[in-house]
Amino acid sequence: MLAGFLYGQFAGLEVVATAPRPAAAATEAAAVPPRVFDGPVRVRSSVGAIAIAVTVPAAISAALAFMVLALFGTAGPDSIITAALPAQVFLTVLIATTVPSAILVLAIHHIARALRRSRGGEYAAIGSLVAAGCVVLLMPVFGVMPLLLATAVVNGAIMGALYRRFAGIEPVPLPEVVIATDTQALVSADHPSRRQHGVILSN
Repeated sequence: MLAGFLYGQFAGLEVVATAPRPAAAATEAAAVPPRVFDGPVRVRSSVGAIAIAVTVPAAISAALAFMVLALFGTAGPDSIITAALPAQVFLTVLIATTVPSAILVLAIHHIARALRRSRGGEYAAIGSLVAAGCVVLLMPVFGVMPLLLATAVVNGAIMGALYRRFAGIEPVPLPEVVIATDTQALVSADHPSRRQHGVILSN
């Protein structure tokens, strides 16, 4: 799934060869301007982007395990233990953190959407804040070491930025169709009749 998603993101598009058209049709097609969209947009919800983002804690843990083992381990850097342990750490952490990381990424995405933030830096900042908040909340429950706070901030920032990079944007959906039985009720939100009541004088 990840391979197909990444290929679709980076491969790009190419023009499909078609049968030659008459000169008049080609001239008419060239005169039509390309379609553009300048309406409101938002970051879309993407399962593939979430799947990529949730691998960040496992990848960082595997890299840290490799560096620690290579620098301070008793085995040499070329031993089989040094070569195999990072892969085991990656799989173990990936299995243990897939669901929590997916929930974290969804929280980052919906918080950013609620705040109407759509840039990669904004997603990274929100991700670091959400991850730091989760660690602070879990400290009294599980006794999490404060040293993990920096790791959580880095993981949250990278996950937020990666999600924004691969999720892309989409147009803001149109509002639902209004079913009205009285045409007089179709007034704007700032119409005086929505804030004031009419008075009918009776004899």
